[in-house]
Amino acid sequence: MLGLFLGQPQILIIFLILLAFCVADRPWMAGGLIGLAAAIKITPILFAIIFLASGRVKAGFIAVGVSVFFALLSVILTGWPLHAAYLEVARETRSVVGVLNASSSMVSLVAYAADLPAIRVVDTPAGIVRTLEKPLWLGIGATLAWIIGAGVLLSLSKRHPDALAIRLAGFSALIPLFAAVSWTHYLILPLFLGLALAASISNRAVLVYTVVSALILWDWPTTVMGEGLEDISRTIRQVFWLLLLYGFALVITRYRPSRQSTLSG
Repeated sequence: MLGLFLGQPQILIIFLILLAFCVADRPWMAGGLIGLAAAIKITPILFAIIFLASGRVKAGFIAVGVSVFFALLSVILTGWPLHAAYLEVARETRSVVGVLNASSSMVSLVAYAADLPAIRVVDTPAGIVRTLEKPLWLGIGATLAWIIGAGVLLSLSKRHPDALAIRLAGFSALIPLFAAVSWTHYLILPLFLGLALAASISNRAVLVYTVVSALILWDWPTTVMGEGLEDISRTIRQVFWLLLLYGFALVITRYRPSRQSTLSG
């Protein structure tokens, strides 16, 4: 609700991503939808990698082309100075790490544990946000971790009948897991996909998934260890929750060949 109040387009982006993979066999539509989502928020362009790795090369290139088209159109309509200012903010953002209660990023957790120098502290509707300096080793480590994770997921799911759905679920968990900061609304997509993957195993798996997720989402660090950890309690449980989702994807990839693709039909 807070994301909607602040004008976050995440629900629209999730709709476009899911619709793109539902029509994955129609390259112009699938690629166009991902490109449109990337024009709103750049992160969805990473899902084009799934198309490329799944033999849907046309859809992948269309996604990139559509996003570039909208970027150029935006420059033409609003002018370069506005985009130059945006790129400068983006450059500054890449050099820092945001640590906040609502973050689900492993990078935020590592930065907090490493006690990196704070640049500023801001009180926001989502809680206190600490902006920390991001050293080179942390940025490189997060990028390598994402690449390795994506490579493992693509490799393990290569011959699986549900490869497209599994890769979408895995990528949706990997992206917020290794971002410099991940807001809670980034978790909507892996939440839905995690339930879908659990459902493809059995009703018992859905029950286990629900119970374990509820336990992890419970504020156990603060409750068990005291108020001193309240600043990272949500980060801890959300990181573990994302790892749970990613683990589900890998388990299904290796041990559960299904009869029909969950998303592509």
